[in-house]
Amino acid sequence: KIIEDNSQVLLLHLNSCLPLIDRNSSSGCLRKAKNHYQSIIKDNKIKKVIVGLTWNSDVTIDEKNNLLKDKNFTLRDNSLIYLIDQLIKNKKEVYLIGPIETPNFDPQQEVRKLAFSKKEKISLSVNKEYFLNKYSKAVDLFSAKMGGNFLRPDKILCSNKACYFGDSESFFFSDQSHLSKSGSIKMLDLFDKVNFN
Repeated sequence: KIIEDNSQVLLLHLNSCLPLIDRNSSSGCLRKAKNHYQSIIKDNKIKKVIVGLTWNSDVTIDEKNNLLKDKNFTLRDNSLIYLIDQLIKNKKEVYLIGPIETPNFDPQQEVRKLAFSKKEKISLSVNKEYFLNKYSKAVDLFSAKMGGNFLRPDKILCSNKACYFGDSESFFFSDQSHLSKSGSIKMLDLFDKVNFN
């Protein structure tokens, strides 16, 4: 269900960048993220901040332009904790959107293959173990740190056994990393805990 009210939401997005303020995917991204962060903490009207990111980014640049390889995502997690702590220190209520399993294929290309009989079926799920192997450490860490302010899309798109990319009605992804309209609508319940007023 969609409820319309007088809530106002400001979206600050960083295409192909992370929201991290001590390291990022490039020096340009780091500069942009810091600028967004400064804008947020200086604006007293902004009470709540929802942080979202691509969780599988493993190469970062620090403030001295050093290239860092983050094989086990410890740097990412530490940088997220730093960002969250800084926002809280500046009197912001912080929510973090957790990771989701994304398809390793382009849904539109797969549909074309089906249409032209180059493929008989599309797998719309993956074993949940793939998700757990990649993200269980981070999910445990941020669940403990943030409690109910850690928003878990995996609880919507995954069962105990599998994570789903679609159903018989539609794909939940428009490409290999972005939710489709139907996938986004499925996520609405995720924000029930956030009072935007």
